[in-house]
Amino acid sequence: MNHRTRFFARCFKTSLAQRAMGVAAMAWFIVSPVPASGQPSNVLTTNQPATNPAAVQSASARPVTPPAPATAPAQGKDTWDRWNVIAAIVSALGTVAAAIAAFWSFKSAKQAETTAKAQRLSDLWPEMDKLRYLSDEEVMKLNEQAVADIVLSNVNAMEKLGLWWHADLIDRTIMAHELGTGFLDLYRQIIGLGKLEKLNRTGAELIAENPFVTELYLELPKYIAVPILNDNQTKP
Repeated sequence: MNHRTRFFARCFKTSLAQRAMGVAAMAWFIVSPVPASGQPSNVLTTNQPATNPAAVQSASARPVTPPAPATAPAQGKDTWDRWNVIAAIVSALGTVAAAIAAFWSFKSAKQAETTAKAQRLSDLWPEMDKLRYLSDEEVMKLNEQAVADIVLSNVNAMEKLGLWWHADLIDRTIMAHELGTGFLDLYRQIIGLGKLEKLNRTGAELIAENPFVTELYLELPKYIAVPILNDNQTKP
């Protein structure tokens, strides 16, 4: 084979090989699936990283949480302290008001009791007016009814005065000054009397039957600064 023949044979072989490679490439392109419009191809690029479409869609659908607003400074403790101060002031005012009310209530009750005692003492004036001494002539006539009536009236009035004194129904200081030493002298006169025929009792026996008379007799000197005579006739 000459030189020209060998050149054409090499060109023929090369052309056939290139043609075979081109036909094979065209066949692979035709057979392989073409990606739909809007979808990425299977060709990997070195410039962009692969992205999962589902992850991208999930990330885009997730609601974005806005940043928390700046909170105002806490004022709970200051508010609580203010309410505690207000409650303490209200409690103190209530205590003062209650004390004032109690004071005026006590004062009113005291005034009412003083008025009531003054009224009761006024009611006792008729009883005090009944008290009278026996004259010397009457002391010599103890068997007469008139004398017995005077003694009995004295003892009954003295017992009533002693009862009201014992129950603290009257102002004792005023009553003691009104009775004075006259009550003490009358007590001693009656307790020293002998037997009264119309009453079938002695003066001492009449006093013994009315114990509040003796109680008043023993209490009066504490208010009028008059000592009780220490003798056998001061008590029944």
